Amino acid sequence: MGNRLLALGASIGIAFVVAVIAFAIMSFASRCAALLALDASPRRPRKKRGATLERARAIMGARYFGPSDTRLWLHPNHEDGDVFSAMGEVPWSEETLKRCRKTHMLFAVPAMSIVDIRRGVARSLFSYTHGDDCDGMWYEHEPFALDKGVAGWHLVRSAPIRDSEFKKWSSQLALLKDDEVPVSARVMVYVIIAHYLRTRHADGARLFKDDYVRCADTDSRGVHVAVGCFGEKTGLGVSRLMVASGDPNESRLMIASITAEQLPDLRFA
Repeated sequence: MGNRLLALGASIGIAFVVAVIAFAIMSFASRCAALLALDASPRRPRKKRGATLERARAIMGARYFGPSDTRLWLHPNHEDGDVFSAMGEVPWSEETLKRCRKTHMLFAVPAMSIVDIRRGVARSLFSYTHGDDCDGMWYEHEPFALDKGVAGWHLVRSAPIRDSEFKKWSSQLALLKDDEVPVSARVMVYVIIAHYLRTRHADGARLFKDDYVRCADTDSRGVHVAVGCFGEKTGLGVSRLMVASGDPNESRLMIASITAEQLPDLRFA
């Protein structure tokens, strides 16, 4: 009887060991199959990350206008003075910035309307003679001039698009590249004024000193707004003037900026 019990126990033990080994083999085979399937599946390309502010500044050099530049000239009582404090990256990769560093400028543009900007700087920096009204502030109550927009980064061309002069709006849009969009009047005004205020003690260069550039905004009559002719005696013009033909859709040059790349983990204030 005792021998039979021992034999039965031994058989059970052997069966248990065999079962454990079989389970281990099956688990190992399952894991190997999963790894092989994962390796065989198409791999997604790694997403590019936005350049850090330090790298963006290093790449763009004098064409970088970051949050610190914004704080230098904003009116001290302006509530948006620190809107960029939480930004850790720009929405373009280092590769894109390197490609554009000779043709574009990188600006951190706060949530400010054209009216806000005009009231925050010296009166002489804006023209008071352009437009339909004799006081030159025809846009004072226009929606495009009151729109504060959203704080964000803008990669803007430093010169108008070639061969864009005296073309209809639709023809100018056809000149844009796939990753380009027209610039708003608000951003254009900020770019011109901010650039001047930072460089005035160095070379005093003025962007678009002799040219108007047509922007994406339209006034209450449906005419595209033009910004430019930033002369020393006249100041920056915000205009809806028509050309001699009387057709407002055949005037001014075109300016554009590059659309933000789809990058992960961007933090905007």
